[in-house]
Amino acid sequence: MIGPDARAVEQVTAGVRTAVGHPGHPGRRFIAGAGPGEADGVVAVVTSPVVTADDMEVVRAVRDAMGVVVVYTGDGTDLADEAGVVHCAWGGDGHAGPSSLAGLVDVIDGMWVDLDRWEADARRADADRLDRVRIAVRLAADRIATDLLDEDRAGVTGTVGADGAGGADEMDRVFRARLSVAVLQQGVEMPHLAPVGVGDAEEAPAVPRSPRETVSRAVTGVAAVGAGLAASAAALRVTDSVAIGVTVGLVVMMATATVRWWTGRVARREQDRARLTATLRRRWAATVTDVIARIDVPTVAGHLPGGAS
Repeated sequence: MIGPDARAVEQVTAGVRTAVGHPGHPGRRFIAGAGPGEADGVVAVVTSPVVTADDMEVVRAVRDAMGVVVVYTGDGTDLADEAGVVHCAWGGDGHAGPSSLAGLVDVIDGMWVDLDRWEADARRADADRLDRVRIAVRLAADRIATDLLDEDRAGVTGTVGADGAGGADEMDRVFRARLSVAVLQQGVEMPHLAPVGVGDAEEAPAVPRSPRETVSRAVTGVAAVGAGLAASAAALRVTDSVAIGVTVGLVVMMATATVRWWTGRVARREQDRARLTATLRRRWAATVTDVIARIDVPTVAGHLPGGAS
C-alpha cells in the first residue's frame, strides 16, 4: 500500500487485513509502504478529490515497474482510463469503511494469483503432457513398425528380401526417420541415437547352414533322379525308344528338381523373413524404449517465477 497520506495508507492496510467477511488467504500479506522488492502488487491510496498530473506520473511509474497498480480513490474522483491502472472507488463510509474495504478486497481477490497452486497445477500439467507424449510416441512407433513390415511383405520397400543384415539396417534407418517425424510432431526434440548397426553384432549372430538344409538338398536330388528314372522306364515301355525314354526322364527329373527347389526356396525365404522380422521388432522395441526414456518435454513449472524444472 502506498499513497501521499501515510495515515490513510495505514488505515486501509489494517482494514484490508481484517476486512469483514474477507479473512485473507494463506501466504498473502498487506504491507504499508512496501517497495517493489517486497510486493507482488501495489495499491495506491489517493484521498484527495482530484488526481493531479503529478499523481498520475507516480501511478504510471508504479504501473511500469509492477505491471499493474490499483488506485483506491473516493467516489466521483476523475481518473484517466489507462492500461495497467485499475480504479477502485470507496463508498459513502469512507476509505476505511467496512463496505468500501470489502469492495477493495474483491478487486484484489480478482487480480491475485495463488502462486503455490499455480505451480502445483503447472507441475501436474507438465506430468500429464509428458505421459501423453510418451503414449503418442509409442503408439506411433507401433504403427510405423506394422506399416513398414506390411510394405516389405507387399514388396514396396523390398529390403528384407535383399540380404539379412543389409535389409535390417535399411529398414532400421527408415523406421528411425519416421519415428523422428512422429517425435517432432509432438513438439519435442528427437533424442540422439547411435548409428544404425552399432551394437547389433551380438544381437544377430551368423546362422550356420543347418544339417537339415543339406539333407533337404540331398532328398531333392534323389527324388528328382528317382522321378526321372521312373518316367524314363515308363516311356521306354510305351514307345520302345531309348531316345524318347531318356528325353522324358531328363524332362521329369529337371521339372521335379525345379519344383522342389522352388518350394524349398520359398520356405527358406519365409523363415528368413520371420527371423528378420523378429530381429527388427527387438531392435525397434529397444529404440522406442530408449527414445521415450530420454524425451525432454519443455515444462511450464520451470519457467514460473521461482519455479524449478
